[in-house]
Amino acid sequence: MTYHIAVIGPKNITSVFRASGADVFPCVTGEEALERLRTIKGETESNTNPYAVVLVLEDIATQIHEEDFNKVTLGTLPSVLVVPGITASDGMSLARIRELAKRAIGIDILS
Repeated sequence: MTYHIAVIGPKNITSVFRASGADVFPCVTGEEALERLRTIKGETESNTNPYAVVLVLEDIATQIHEEDFNKVTLGTLPSVLVVPGITASDGMSLARIRELAKRAIGIDILS
């Protein structure tokens, strides 16, 4: 089975990832991104178009209600990572990476 990589975020940033072979999903709002995440999750669970990794740019991820984001990212695949965009980071991506590291090894190594 072949797994894909997806990138969700503003068009002016996500288009750069197309050259690397990632599937790019430009979104303007958090609601659009959330719907795309739900679609990707469904395609992965049904094995119709499975994704291993989804990168969500922080600019868009911060517009998604935390509870909704946590629901759609629950599970093993796809692995959803929030990455900083071109604007100043508000710390969401670092906080998520810190939490993942803490769950993986049991301590907070990034403080």
